[in-house]
Amino acid sequence: MLVEWLNAFRRVCIGSLGATAAACGSLALDVPATNATPVTLTLHALTLDGSVPPDLHATISAPSGSSLVSFNSAGVATLAGRSADSLAVRVESNASSRFYASQGQIVLHRDTSVAVVLLPHTWTVQRGTYASTDRTIDLAAALEANDDGSRYLDGFAPSVEQVAAWTDASFPIPVGFDSSAAGRRWTAHDSTVFWQYADTMNAIAGRTLFKPSGDQTITSAGAIGLTVDYTFMTSPQGWLAVRTLNSCVLPVRFCGDVHGEVAASAGFYGQWSPDEKIIMHELMHALGFGHSCHWPSIMGLSRPQCVAEFPKKPTADDIAYLELMTRLATVLSTHPEAWQLREALAALSR
Repeated sequence: MLVEWLNAFRRVCIGSLGATAAACGSLALDVPATNATPVTLTLHALTLDGSVPPDLHATISAPSGSSLVSFNSAGVATLAGRSADSLAVRVESNASSRFYASQGQIVLHRDTSVAVVLLPHTWTVQRGTYASTDRTIDLAAALEANDDGSRYLDGFAPSVEQVAAWTDASFPIPVGFDSSAAGRRWTAHDSTVFWQYADTMNAIAGRTLFKPSGDQTITSAGAIGLTVDYTFMTSPQGWLAVRTLNSCVLPVRFCGDVHGEVAASAGFYGQWSPDEKIIMHELMHALGFGHSCHWPSIMGLSRPQCVAEFPKKPTADDIAYLELMTRLATVLSTHPEAWQLREALAALSR
């Protein structure tokens, strides 16, 4: 039983959030000897900018009661327990924190190390047209289904359990016309018009998102293929898919092995004028975005309940979420099983 230990812990740590990490960050459960094996739970807090909130702590809830563990300055907290302990863990800082809390369930079987990515409530755009602009990050809205079935982070997060995204190392993404099928042929004019839009997006983002690569099949990992689809009944139209390869299925929680496809009806590129948004809209899809219904975005839906503004270029919100998800993917590339979107949403629903 944990009751005696929990009572002692409350006297030492819960009475004051100022208790030291040495006193509260590494705890041993003084429980009667059983067949359960002693194990250690280690929590590693990760942020997208590398900082650690000074008051970061974890609330540990077991059937016998709750306790509180403080993280040290390196973002690490440890808890000694027994195998088969079932723990609800909530990681957060104080009420004014700039980070979402993170919450999940852990059943101890052996020494366990859990990385927890703390996602920010606000993102400051780092590059390009909107550099230094602060934008609110609303994970619930970004992952909420629109009435067309898509979500704003639809490609980045095929589900709240998994992120499929381009990392910092993915850029610039090779983009090329797919001429592998009969009848799919591209002209110099097609290329000129397309790259006018792609270069505009590069400038807005303040980095080279896309680079020309000549021909590029739509199944090439880490690349975007441009195709013509002659099945469209009206012209011009565009669509795309962001795909992952077969290795990127659950229970894998992060997938960086992605590729994109931008398709258009015959004659599409030659018909669309430079001030229209559709190619950039489709490229945003290829980067991982679905449609938006909550803030001004080039991904906006024409719905009465959605925002009224439909910009023709990516907005500050678009670039903020792009930078956020790219950075998240970069962190997850070295911590693929880390707590992230699912656990942040679970903490919101508390």
